[in-house]
Amino acid sequence: MSYDQKLQRLGTSQDKLFAEDRQCVKDIFQAAIDGDVECIQCNLDLGVDVDSLGKPSKIIGPVFGKSAEYYATPLHYACSYGRHAAVELLVQKNANKTIESQSGLTAKDYT
Repeated sequence: MSYDQKLQRLGTSQDKLFAEDRQCVKDIFQAAIDGDVECIQCNLDLGVDVDSLGKPSKIIGPVFGKSAEYYATPLHYACSYGRHAAVELLVQKNANKTIESQSGLTAKDYT
């Protein structure tokens, strides 16, 4: 797995997905898509920025030519998949609601 440097979890290598005391096997973007609040919290505890722009490490479903160019925040993904508990957690953790995804939309536009 490869992450952009600004998306790196603090204190972990690019390919390390496990914390010493907790397992977190999903990146924050996939956790937001799945509505996995425990894994979102684990990523945040590891130092992932709540407002990082990125995409899930594993894309499920069809991949289109522009898929590689699309980046959004965890809040965008949680909103677009209707993951209310994940949205609540991210907002509680001060996720910026005005950041635009690569397509120029805010998280509210995905609801």
